[in-house]
Amino acid sequence: MKTKLAIKKINERGVLLVFPINNKPEPNSLWKEFHPKKKMIWEWDTGGDASVGDLWLLMKHLSDCGEVDDGAFPSLAVGSTQLLFEDLWLAAKDMKSAKAQKLVDQFMPIGSLVRKFFDKQMSSFSFAIPNFQKQH
Repeated sequence: MKTKLAIKKINERGVLLVFPINNKPEPNSLWKEFHPKKKMIWEWDTGGDASVGDLWLLMKHLSDCGEVDDGAFPSLAVGSTQLLFEDLWLAAKDMKSAKAQKLVDQFMPIGSLVRKFFDKQMSSFSFAIPNFQKQH
């Protein structure tokens, strides 16, 4: 699998899991994007579908961005979002609330499982975020 294509799909969809939850269509996943007609089965033996392992390796590759080898297992190095993605952090910091809400609505439609989870998480921060309103 191509890393650039995976990143493109993530950027287009906004939110993607790597693997589907019990092969359900929602929330959307990279598995569904790459294998829309194939049921994912967790088989790691020699007769299993190599696509599962390929996607696992892609997931590891995508998550390695910004990590350093500190010789510890598990790694004790932690990358700050602000430092690893400074350009995105600064853009988000200066973004108007209406534009941020438009992006949330675009990539996490009201009623979707991802949006329900997002709203639940955000409601616990609503005291600290001006103008945050849970969407139903």
